[in-house]
Amino acid sequence: MHDIHMDEVSEEFARCWQAAGVHIQNQAQGALQSWLRAHLNPPFLEHLSFRLGNQLFFIQLQDVDNALEIPGNLGGLLSVSDGCQGHACLMPMQKIAGEWRCVATGWGLIDARTERTVNPVVLISAEPIEMTDWELQDFAVQVVRNQLEKEGRQLMSWQGNPNVDPSIWFVGDKGPEWVVVRAARWPERDAVVPGNIDKIASNCLPTGKTGHFAVVQATNSNDPFDPQAKISGNYIPLVRGEGISFSYNGLKLIESSEKSLYTPPADLSGDLIKEFVHWFNSLLEKGTVLPKMFTGVNRDGKQYVIDMSIVKIEIQKHYLFMRYVIFHEKSIAYAFKMRTIANLCTEPLILQEQHIFYSGSANSYHSTQLTSQASDGWQEGSKLLNETHTTEPEIFLQELLPDYFEQTIDDDLYSNIWNSIKDKVFWRERESN
Repeated sequence: MHDIHMDEVSEEFARCWQAAGVHIQNQAQGALQSWLRAHLNPPFLEHLSFRLGNQLFFIQLQDVDNALEIPGNLGGLLSVSDGCQGHACLMPMQKIAGEWRCVATGWGLIDARTERTVNPVVLISAEPIEMTDWELQDFAVQVVRNQLEKEGRQLMSWQGNPNVDPSIWFVGDKGPEWVVVRAARWPERDAVVPGNIDKIASNCLPTGKTGHFAVVQATNSNDPFDPQAKISGNYIPLVRGEGISFSYNGLKLIESSEKSLYTPPADLSGDLIKEFVHWFNSLLEKGTVLPKMFTGVNRDGKQYVIDMSIVKIEIQKHYLFMRYVIFHEKSIAYAFKMRTIANLCTEPLILQEQHIFYSGSANSYHSTQLTSQASDGWQEGSKLLNETHTTEPEIFLQELLPDYFEQTIDDDLYSNIWNSIKDKVFWRERESN
């Protein structure tokens, strides 16, 4: 179980940590391929870690005068270094004339087990080393947290141990939410929700009720992507230091973690379309026609209603924007209304304005089509042209379902628009059935 540890480190430790990082960077002289850990967010298995060539190094700082409060312990350092088949190193530091300095020679690293001096450059080899499960999990967690940050979420803590859940805590709309992350190593295409997910949710309950599952699919960038790779073995392993291609389709709400929050009615889709038609007819009585609208209901029963005129993108992208919002708001039902012009006759030319309503939820999909009673306007009210109710969606509606969500090159655009209009959107709490 990964608990949240939000205790901030002292300013003095932060200064010591920063001095250690600068020392490592200076020793590397530009040869450092990447920092694995270069932040002060809890939890602390190591204080700093980096890759040089095909080798990984995990560092725990020590104050030789034992005057500095230092987070973490040797056990945590050994667990992460062993899990990643890396090198566990201690870095003795001392405050001299008001400044923190490394007091060991060279890179300043001491092997945590043998107490011998460590020179990272000497340990590099040409041997291709396959990424460990721990390395891959840490990469997957990084992908998920980067996306959360891009969406404006505040991260609380994260960890990359593949044997510990949850992987990430972040601040959701109603408080702390957690994420169980799994990595799928090609040719595997997916990962399953852990069998003990109910226990994980129960353990997390005192801090946060809302949980998510996230899968990151990782492939060697040079892989031939043979669709029969699982059978033929025609694939390239993930090698430390080589490029990685990945696919990530966002968070999936864990059902068990929210069962007590909101119980939708038997046909939420039907309720939504009735509401839209009612709003439409109510506005007609006041001499106004309902504009293009879109709504969705979250799994916690929170409904958002969007006037699409405030969505400043081309009308051709409205559909993809709606799909983006449905997925990222973890919606269990949606409805939208659009306007069309039907050509009833060419000679003489007779055009008829029609308004079409669609809605969907699990195993329930509705459509309603209205036109005016009068031939020249809406002054006599609306007339029902057609309505349907099926258990399967129309083909063009399928991609609006969260399960069909796929990332697009415009997702950053949709994210920015959604974050910019959230305060202008009408929100309401729906009552449980």
